[in-house]
Amino acid sequence: MDKIVIDDAGVKAFVNSLTPGAYKSVSSVDFAALDVHHLELVGIYGSKDEIARFLLVNGRIDDATYALPLC
Repeated sequence: MDKIVIDDAGVKAFVNSLTPGAYKSVSSVDFAALDVHHLELVGIYGSKDEIARFLLVNGRIDDATYALPLC
């Protein structure tokens, strides 16, 4: 079974750093307030190893983070 994982605290911190107060919860985001920002969002699907490799290749994590054990 596939599951969707959303880092609620991380998304909240990111969105509210762009536009304070725009994020209340996963189901309550003021997207209109975020329209002034150019965001290119990427959804990733795959195994933990594939996702970690994608993040490494795209410079989103470093080698040390990539080498950490996956839970």
